[in-house]
This record gives sequence, C-alpha cells and structure tokens, in this order.
Amino acid sequence: MSLEKMYESLTTAYSNDDADWVHYVRDNLHVIMATSEWMELDPFKHNSMKYRLEDFMLEERLSPSIAWILLLINQLGSNLDFIGLTRLRIPDITTIKELRSQYVSVRSNYNEVRG
Repeated sequence: MSLEKMYESLTTAYSNDDADWVHYVRDNLHVIMATSEWMELDPFKHNSMKYRLEDFMLEERLSPSIAWILLLINQLGSNLDFIGLTRLRIPDITTIKELRSQYVSVRSNYNEVRG
C-alpha cells in the first residue's frame, strides 16, 4: 500500500487536514465544550495508554479522527501530554457531525457565490 493510500485511509471528514475546518471548529469551540462530557479515567488503564490517545479512543469506541478536537478541548498540546490525567473531556460526536454539516453547507454556499 502506498503512503498516499495509507494517508487517505486514515483521514475522515473530521480530520484536521482542512485548515478552514480547523478554524471553524475553533470558532465553535464553545458549542463543543457545552455539549461535551467528562470521563473519569482509571489510573491503571490510563497509565498503560500513556502517549497513545488514538489507541485509547479506539478502545473507548471513539473515532480517532476527532483526537485533535479532544486534545483541543482538554488543552493538551499533543499525544505526549496524554499522561497522568484523572479525567478527560469527551466531545459529543453528534455535535461534531452537526458542525461538520454546517461547515460543508457554508463552504458550498461560499463557493457558489465566488463561482
């Protein structure tokens, strides 16, 4: 499998590879924060997952493609900061889907106007 194919298989609509999408998420961070929930972390389990946020998310049945949003709302700089936490704010996936839908709609309307 080529690197390009591997990259494409890892990216989703929620990935942070679109700068405008990242900006839109940051603009609506208050909405994400208001609908997110706290998850208490088991210290032993969390210790075994240190630095491996995406693996933790897969185990918790969360989409790894929103890992960057999870880092953002928890004020973590990178996976290296995923250590020694007792709780973690988890974004509501329904809210993320709604924001993505709004973003796609706004962007398509903008592209039609620019046209």
